[in-house]
Amino acid sequence: MSFIHQLFASRRRPYIPGKNKRDKITINFSGSILTLELPPSHYSEGLGKDKPIPEVVNLYEKSDFISDEDLPSWRRQGVSVRSIMGRHLELLGPPWHPQPTLGLMDFSMGVRHMDTMPEGMSLFNPEHLEQATLRNIYFNGPGNPLNRHVQGPVNWQVRETDSGTWLYTETHPRLENREPDDDSPLPEESSFIRSVLLMALTDRHMLSMGYRYIGYKPVVDCLRSMNSIRDSVFNSVQLTLSNESQDKLKHAQKRWPNAQACENRTPEPWIYPIVRRGDNSIGEPNIVLLEPGSPPPEFTPN
Repeated sequence: MSFIHQLFASRRRPYIPGKNKRDKITINFSGSILTLELPPSHYSEGLGKDKPIPEVVNLYEKSDFISDEDLPSWRRQGVSVRSIMGRHLELLGPPWHPQPTLGLMDFSMGVRHMDTMPEGMSLFNPEHLEQATLRNIYFNGPGNPLNRHVQGPVNWQVRETDSGTWLYTETHPRLENREPDDDSPLPEESSFIRSVLLMALTDRHMLSMGYRYIGYKPVVDCLRSMNSIRDSVFNSVQLTLSNESQDKLKHAQKRWPNAQACENRTPEPWIYPIVRRGDNSIGEPNIVLLEPGSPPPEFTPN
């Protein structure tokens, strides 16, 4: 049946293997229970394989997290990260097409510990979660300047749940005001989008999950198909906080009763630094800073 479906695939209605199937994922994060439903991965010609998904994650096992403390100070966000899982989807055209794989969607999930967030702050305070989110966007943008230049936040959303405030945002490729030595935008480049859903697990642990798109033209048709998958996955997410985290959430709500995340945000006008690739043979770092850009947003306790 899948071969028949692919026979009638098109750019407007691509064939997505496993689109209507769902694996129910349940993960215990030190007592906080996350569930979501994800389509199974699909790798062309069986060239990839998913890593096992942990059923239990100990948020307090520091050896499981990777710190960014060895990065140059201007690239250092001050976080430790643990990757949790990933999934890979392909959007396919008809099998006789020279390149039947039209686009890719990569799902990833990870936990970030806010190593340098000032004492007294809490990710259960929506304003502090927002600050952490903006720093995350910055350090995946101007703080990582050899990657494709992006703008964000885009399509910012605030979701209020029983487990606290969740934030959704996207970063889009910067197609205007590009650097003079950048290549011209590809026709499909506006589909190269990253989307992320973020929520607090503890005062200092933030769970992030999202998709990276590599799309195709026409972009409108591509994004319609990709966004339908993304939305169905994000709408399936449920989080039940541990007793300890529920107490922390209630404490934050009592301490900061008027705190709330901004309902609307537009892309930040950050300026990228001027850099070049370093020469490791003479002891240079991977990225050499020639001229600084905009500074990162700072944590502001309140």
